[in-house]
Amino acid sequence: DEIVRLAAANAEPVIILVLDSSAGADSILSQKKIKSLAELKGKKVGVEDTSTGAYLLSQALDSVHMTLKDIKVIYLEVDRHEAALKNNQVDAVVTFDPIRYDLIKFGANILFDSSQIPNQILDVLVTRSEIIKSHPDQLRKLIEAWRKSIPYIQTNPDDAFKIMALRENITVAQFRSSFSLIKTTNPMENENLLLSPQQQIKLLIEKIAGFMFEKNMLKAPIKAAPLLEDTALLYRKK
Repeated sequence: DEIVRLAAANAEPVIILVLDSSAGADSILSQKKIKSLAELKGKKVGVEDTSTGAYLLSQALDSVHMTLKDIKVIYLEVDRHEAALKNNQVDAVVTFDPIRYDLIKFGANILFDSSQIPNQILDVLVTRSEIIKSHPDQLRKLIEAWRKSIPYIQTNPDDAFKIMALRENITVAQFRSSFSLIKTTNPMENENLLLSPQQQIKLLIEKIAGFMFEKNMLKAPIKAAPLLEDTALLYRKK
């Protein structure tokens, strides 16, 4: 959703890496008394004013034949999610770690999460098309560093988690829990997503952009092709 917003703002973004997909990290959590999505009818649900949260919520409601009109949407910045649920200001909240981690410890119920819509919420690394043309070697070094990080995480998880937890300012236990809820993309999967003739990610971008336009989050539709046009330049064999 963020790259779609950048494209709409004429920032000329280009995707150069697909880093991971959310596999449970984004969740709808509810008060203890609420046990199912159907019970959210007429209830207050807190969500960030972004398309990722709205998209997850919309997909969840659709799974039980409901729409956003069936609930009371309360737009909340992420730093208010935890207090809003604990203080009964909302009946449920669409959130992610580390808030998700803390709310589950508090006793919140997981009503729905991104594992139920696999490969639809992705983290990507983007740059501007002008940077691909002016600094291709530096970007290739960045991609190579990412390639090396994947096996390192797999063979040295304790050290890797310690480094990344420090960067995120959370405990190693919290990071380990969060990391288990994303599916890290390996180099082959990344190139298949970005460079295959089907360009699977293009279909997803168009789906997300269509959702955002339908929900008035975009003033006009955007085309996915320009977001991938220059990507292959970084992967060509010299």
